[in-house]
Amino acid sequence: MHKVSRSLLLAGVLAFGTLTAACGDKVNIVQPPNATGVQSVVVSPPSATIQIGAANAIQLAVSVTADASTAKTVTWTTSSAAVATVSATGLVTGVAAGTVTITATSTADASKASASAITVGSGGTTVNTVAISSVTQGGLNIPVNLAATAGQIDVTLFVSGPGGTLNLIQNCSATPTTATGDVIVAQQQVAGSQNQSPVTLSYNTAATGTVTGGVAVPSATSTTPLYLNGPCVIKASLGTAVATNVTPITLANVSFYRATVAWSGTPAISSINNLLYQNGDGNVTITPINYVSAAPLAFISGTFAGRPFTNLTPAAGTQTFTVNFPSAVVAQGTTVPATSISQYTSASTGDFLFVTASVTAGGQPGFTTVASSFGPFRVDNQAPAAPTNAVINTTTNFLNASYAFAPSAATYVSGTDAGVDSDVIVFGAAASTVAGLTGNTNYGVPAGQGVGATQCSQTGWTTVTSGNDLANSLAGISNQYRVRVFETDKLGNIRCADLTSPAGLGNTTGFFGIDKQAPTLAQTGGPASGSVIVTGTQNSFAFQDSISGFVLNHQVQYSLYRGFTASTANCVAINDGINAPTTGTTATLCAVTANNGPNVVLDGNSGTQGYYNLTAKSVDQAGNASPTLAFVYLLDNTAPVVQGISIPQNLVGGAPVTFSSTATDNVDLASTNFNITYSAATAGANLFYAGQTYGTKFTAAGVVTTTPVAATVPFFIQQLQATTAGGTPVALTAADSGEAQVVNVRAVDAAKNVSALSSANIPNINISSAAGFLGTTDFTTFQEVNTAGAISNPANPAAGGVATLSATAVLNAAGAQNAVVPFSQVCFFYQQSAAGAAADPTIPLGSYVQVGCVSAPSLTDVAGISRTWTYQLTGFNPPAALGTAGAINIVAVGIKGTGVGILSQVNSTLTLAP
Repeated sequence: MHKVSRSLLLAGVLAFGTLTAACGDKVNIVQPPNATGVQSVVVSPPSATIQIGAANAIQLAVSVTADASTAKTVTWTTSSAAVATVSATGLVTGVAAGTVTITATSTADASKASASAITVGSGGTTVNTVAISSVTQGGLNIPVNLAATAGQIDVTLFVSGPGGTLNLIQNCSATPTTATGDVIVAQQQVAGSQNQSPVTLSYNTAATGTVTGGVAVPSATSTTPLYLNGPCVIKASLGTAVATNVTPITLANVSFYRATVAWSGTPAISSINNLLYQNGDGNVTITPINYVSAAPLAFISGTFAGRPFTNLTPAAGTQTFTVNFPSAVVAQGTTVPATSISQYTSASTGDFLFVTASVTAGGQPGFTTVASSFGPFRVDNQAPAAPTNAVINTTTNFLNASYAFAPSAATYVSGTDAGVDSDVIVFGAAASTVAGLTGNTNYGVPAGQGVGATQCSQTGWTTVTSGNDLANSLAGISNQYRVRVFETDKLGNIRCADLTSPAGLGNTTGFFGIDKQAPTLAQTGGPASGSVIVTGTQNSFAFQDSISGFVLNHQVQYSLYRGFTASTANCVAINDGINAPTTGTTATLCAVTANNGPNVVLDGNSGTQGYYNLTAKSVDQAGNASPTLAFVYLLDNTAPVVQGISIPQNLVGGAPVTFSSTATDNVDLASTNFNITYSAATAGANLFYAGQTYGTKFTAAGVVTTTPVAATVPFFIQQLQATTAGGTPVALTAADSGEAQVVNVRAVDAAKNVSALSSANIPNINISSAAGFLGTTDFTTFQEVNTAGAISNPANPAAGGVATLSATAVLNAAGAQNAVVPFSQVCFFYQQSAAGAAADPTIPLGSYVQVGCVSAPSLTDVAGISRTWTYQLTGFNPPAALGTAGAINIVAVGIKGTGVGILSQVNSTLTLAP
C-alpha cells in the first residue's frame, strides 16, 4: 500500500474518534452511547462511472455503524456480473457497457445494506472518484474520538481517475452537507498513476490562523483559532467527485494562553548549581487561544513567583496582555510594586507563571487551565549578602601604603550569593573636596550602603586595591578618605557599603587618612651598641613623623631581654602597645615588639649581670615603622677566675713553651694574657704576652664561660741580662743568672674585668747559668737609640706620623771586622704607662709589650777599630691605650738562638703628640 501524508495545519495532538476503512472492508465508527447491533451501512461513493477493464477498476469503501460486540463485516454483490464484477473487498471491475448496482450487506444483520450505482462505459474519459477510508488520531493510527476530537487528525482517502487536486475539507457550519462553510484544510496533487492508491492528508484542528478564499492559512503567531469547538463534517473532493464522512466529529480543543517572557538582564550559569538564571525585569506578554467562544477576554489575573497580577487589560484592539515584574530597587519610603522581583532569588526548582482567572468582554468567566503555567524560570536579582567583616581594620584612623583593599586580605571577607555566585569586588575611595576637613562628610556621593545600580553608582569614586593607590593625607587629617566596597555577582546584581572597623577597633565612622611616610627614630643619649653598662644605664631616643603622628606614650616601640633568647626568664621590659609596660612577663610577649619610651633603662634597674638585647623603632598611627635600631650591651662587674698553672717538665730556651691553666667567668670570657718576670739582675723585668681569644663578643655565638688556657711563649727567653746606662752588659753571677722566675696568667672577660693573677714559679733546673753576653767579645755596648720626636697614635690621628725604632750593638776591637752577628733577633717593647693601664687594664702597669722583632741588621765598620750592628723596626704606631700625651718608654731585647737575651736601658726620646 502506498501512503502519502500532507498537512497544511501544524500544532499539538488531539484525541479523535474512530473512522476506518480499508480494501473494501468495513469502516468502523464509534456509535452513539447505548446503541446495539448494526445501526447503518453506507457505501461510498454512492455512484460512479468507470470504463471496461481491470485498469479502470474502482475501489468502493463501506462504513458500518455497530456496537463493539457486533461484527462489522459486509458481503459484496453485483446486480449483473455481465456488466460489472465486485470482489470480496469491494473492488468493482467493468465487463461490458451498461449500468449495475453494487451492494454491501451486513453479515451480522442482512436487513442493513447500502449500494452504489455504477455506470460502465465502453470507452472515453475516466472520471475521478474519492472515498474516505479512515480518520485516525494524528501519527498514532488509532481511531479518533468522534465525540471529543482535538489536535491533529489523519484522514486516509481512496482515489481513482485521471487525478488533479485532492482537497480535504472541514465544514463546521449549521449546514455541513452543503458547500457553504467548506474550508479546505489540506491539499495534495494526485496523478493518474495514483488511482486506487490510498492518500493520507493531515491537519491540526487546534491550529490558529485565518481562512482566505475558503482555504485555511495556519499561523503559529496568530491568536485566532481556525476552528471553534463544536460539530464538524469531514469531506474530500477530487475534481467533481466528493466524499462526505456520514458521521460528524465534535471538536473539543483545550483553550490555552500563549506567553513569552523577555528579561532585561543577561542570563548566566550559576557556579553553585550549574543552572541557568535570568536577571533584571521580567516583561511578560500573554495572549489567549480560545476555542470555546470568539468573544474576547477583557481581564486576566495570575501570579509569578508569588507576585500577583490582577485584572490585566489587553492592548487596544488586541488580545495581548502585558505585565512587568520590575527588578529595580525602590527608594526608601516608596511603595514597592506587588509584582516587584527586586532582591529576589528563585530556588533551584525555579518559579512558574500562572494565569488563574479571566473574564470576557461580556462579563462572563473566561477560561483557566493548568496548561496556562509557564516555566520554570530561575531568577537572580538579589545582590550578594553583606560582607562578614570590615576592611578598615585599625585602631586608629590612618592607613599606610601596604594596606590592601582586596577580598584576599585578612581584613575583608565578602558576602555570599544565593544565586549566581562569583562576585566581582571593587573597592572605591572618595576624597573630600571641601577645605577644613575636620568633621567633613561631603564626599560628593551618598553615604551608607544600598543595593542596585542607582544606589551604588561609582561616580565620584576611585577604584583602589591598596594604600599605594591613594595620595598622602594632609598632615594630621584622619578623615580625608572613605572606602566603599561594590560587590557584583555574575548577573550584575550589586551591593555597596561604606566600610568601617570591626567593633572595638575604634574606626566606626569609616573615614580615614593615608600616611605612606615612615617616621624616624634616632638615639640621642646612652651608650653605643657593644658597650659595657652599669645598673640604671639608660638609652634615649628622638622620634618624628610628618603626617599621622604617634599614639601618646607609644612613640617608641621596643623589646628588651637578657641574653640572646627571648624566654620568660630573660624578659626585662615589654608592653603590648595598649597596657602599661610590664616586667618578666611571658615568653610570647617578650618576643613581641612593645611600646614605651622615649627613655629605656637598659637593665630595668635589675642589676642582673649578663648581655642585654634592645631593638627599638618608632611606629606612627598608620603603622609605618622606622628602620629598627638594634643594640646589645653587657652588664658584668664580676672578674673571671684563673685556677692553677701547669709548668712543662722541660724548659728549652729559644723554643715555644706552653703553660696550661683553666679560666671561668660568670658571663663571657674574652681573652687571656700572661707575663714572664725575670730576676733582680734586670730589675724584675716583666715581658708581656697576649694569650688566647674566645670568639666574637656581644654575639650569641661567641659566649664562653669556661675554657682551658694555653699560655704559649712563641720564643722562650730563658735568661735576661741587664745593661748599664752606657749599654755595657752587666755580668751574670752564680747568685743571679738572670733566669726567668715566675709566669703570671690572667683572664679577661667581655666587660674587660681582669682576673686576679694566677702565678707559678719557673724552676731553673733546666736553665743554664752561662756567662751570658760578654762585653769584650760579643759586643761592647747594646742600646735602644730612637731619634727624638713626637708621634701620633690612633687616638689622635690628626697629629700624623709614625716612628722607626732602632737598636745598635757596637763592638770596639781591633779584630771587630771578624766578629759574627751577636743576636738571632732583636725585639722591641714599649712599657705600659699609667695612662695606658687606665685605658686598658688588661695590661699590667710597667709590663713590656712586644712591638715586633728584626733579624737582619745593617753593618757599619771602622777598620781596625769597631763594628756596629743596627736593627730597625719601621712603622711603629703607638696603641690608643697609651693616650695622646707623654713620653713612650721603649726597650730592645737582643736574643741568641739559645734563648739567652739582653735588655737595653729604657729610651724615652719618643713622645705622644698632644
